[in-house]
Amino acid sequence: MLLTAELCFPGMDLELRHLRAFTALAHHRSYTRAATELMVTQPALSRTIQQLEATLGIRLVDRSSRHVTLTPAGQEFLFHARRVLGNLDQAARDMRAHRTLRLGFSWLLPDPWAQRTIARFERATDAKVTLARVDHPVATLETARIDIALLRGHLELTGATVHPLFNEQRIAAISTSSFLAARKSIDWSEFHQWPLVVNTVTGTTTPGHLAAG
Repeated sequence: MLLTAELCFPGMDLELRHLRAFTALAHHRSYTRAATELMVTQPALSRTIQQLEATLGIRLVDRSSRHVTLTPAGQEFLFHARRVLGNLDQAARDMRAHRTLRLGFSWLLPDPWAQRTIARFERATDAKVTLARVDHPVATLETARIDIALLRGHLELTGATVHPLFNEQRIAAISTSSFLAARKSIDWSEFHQWPLVVNTVTGTTTPGHLAAG
């Protein structure tokens, strides 16, 4: 979870960005390196530190030295700033542990890709993934009963973002009595020579998916 809102403290114009800027500067003892970590310009970082000092009404950084050093008040404030940020980060981690991502699918999940991907996601985010077997993933996604739908084929959906995951290999199961059994591979274009029956009611493949393949 990315916290983008500014945290304001009652009675003063102190914001979360001030604390992060100050702790980064105290850690690196360099405006250049701190600005790089925060992905801001050095002048912008300098203005943020000045705003923080003006808000508190006390000097936190000693500018008489060639190197960045903290004043005694700066050292004391650093302790409090780190504690506030640490508590906030811990609160965010605790809340992420309560999040659940609902993953809907209408066909057998690819193994072991699905299991490994879900495990990596849960480790990286502290969130949980629940699987939902649904007959109509797109409709279920549109009604917000699931958060993500795994689908086959090339689709253009309104109100949703589509991300191709991988190309799936298709396997033909052929009777040993068939003349095709001796073949090591069969091109998809060859199937037009034989009648094809598709279960569009309870099956996991539709004529559209076959055409896309």
